[in-house]
Amino acid sequence: MNNLKDVISFHATLIIIVTMGVIFINETNETSETNIIVIVVECPEIKDVDEKDANEKKETVVKKVETKVKSEEKEVKPKNEKNENSKVDDNTYLLAQLINAEAKGEPYKGKIAVGNVVLNRVESNSLPDTIEGVIFQKGQFSPVSNGSIYNKPSSEALKAAQEVMNGTNVVGDEVLYFYNPDITTSSWIFTRDVVTKIGNHAFAL
Repeated sequence: MNNLKDVISFHATLIIIVTMGVIFINETNETSETNIIVIVVECPEIKDVDEKDANEKKETVVKKVETKVKSEEKEVKPKNEKNENSKVDDNTYLLAQLINAEAKGEPYKGKIAVGNVVLNRVESNSLPDTIEGVIFQKGQFSPVSNGSIYNKPSSEALKAAQEVMNGTNVVGDEVLYFYNPDITTSSWIFTRDVVTKIGNHAFAL
């Protein structure tokens, strides 16, 4: 084959691999027959280079290829955006979100009390047995319906949630309800026995 340019323009070239002075051309013609043409050419870049230098060039090329392959194989670990900079577990974080939404502006003790109600409900035989189940039980907490449950909790709400998860209880184990007497529209909630009042909230059995 005397004219490489004519060969390339006549056939559909698929793969060209250059390796230290040898060109491999794998080409397929229109009749799907596979032809392989091997042309040995002289590489001017290493013509006057001794064997040691040539080997060093080969090793450099190989190392570059290996580095590229390794970088492509690295796994990208998914980020937990919700808790990205926090050391608290998901249950504590969710509890903190509810405390933040329900007891924003309430004293610290009132924040802990709200968290106590959630955990008391988890322990109750008549209510869901997980923090998520209790919080998202239909019609129980207004922050779920208005979307404020998804707001980022304050540092104080997070601290209160952690205390509650560690066993701090300021209202007792039987309190299952809390409400603000000044703004509630439920007449039923007033039939519950109030155990204590903290801030604007009444805590009832």
